[in-house]
Amino acid sequence: MSFVKKLKQFWDWGRIYNNAKFLIKYDLMEEKYKIKDETIEDCIYEFEEQKKLLVFLNVLDETETVDLLAREPKSFARYGDGEVDVMKGKSVPFQNYDADLAYKMKEQLIRKRDDLYIGLNSSYFQSPIKYSERNRKFYRLYGTPLRRYFNEICDKDNVYLDACCFCGYFRQGDSFDLDNHFKKVKALFKDKPIAIVCGEGILDKLEYDLFEYCSDKIVIDAPKRNAFEKYDSIIAEIVRKVPKDYLVCAILGMTATVLVGDLAKEGYIAWDIGHAPQDYDAYMQNVEKTDAVIDKFYSPD
Repeated sequence: MSFVKKLKQFWDWGRIYNNAKFLIKYDLMEEKYKIKDETIEDCIYEFEEQKKLLVFLNVLDETETVDLLAREPKSFARYGDGEVDVMKGKSVPFQNYDADLAYKMKEQLIRKRDDLYIGLNSSYFQSPIKYSERNRKFYRLYGTPLRRYFNEICDKDNVYLDACCFCGYFRQGDSFDLDNHFKKVKALFKDKPIAIVCGEGILDKLEYDLFEYCSDKIVIDAPKRNAFEKYDSIIAEIVRKVPKDYLVCAILGMTATVLVGDLAKEGYIAWDIGHAPQDYDAYMQNVEKTDAVIDKFYSPD
């Protein structure tokens, strides 16, 4: 039987034609978002039964997380969609896939430690209704498989922090008190000696300094992309240059996730702070929150 005859026999051309017309008229991701919204509404009526069957992780929100870091500081590693991609064998803009990095991230994630907080994106486990429309749409479209991944491998008896706790300008909705939020975040560094490990020149581009009230600052340059390739030399430089009473702040993509855990073993308190300095700078400059601006913000420098 020829290929054309097989197509005629097994394909429903009427359905294909109708689907094609639908795709011309509508945006598929927008329609998926609408379906997710309707599903969430329907779920309210079944929630009491459904929640008996689901795994729930205890994940603090951004305010609870900042308060805990201020009250009981210890090292802090953050996990989000990029980290999950690498653990699943994929490359991301900041980091090519590396089997050793993926292994270290997963081992750190599944083993509870007394010297290390683990942060998960709280929006995978809590309603994103309070966030900006862009963020709410992202979590509605992509949050379910990420939540399921963490539920499968994380310790349900652990308490997790919010991986997005330091940022807020592009994430939060209009009702969120950004002034108070950034006041509390800046207070985390006030009167403390800190070391910042980041891609070369990243801090030089910023007009406003999240760390302006720290008592001392050491900056250690590292690669902007694929920093894990220089992992051993980065740790060696930190140990050589940074006293143990300094708070180490890492801005190194997925490399920061495991770096802070290894530094904790060396006796440091180290935080993976992600885009926090850039987010604060954007807030202070009141930059536009257009899709183009936000896409550029989260792209590698």
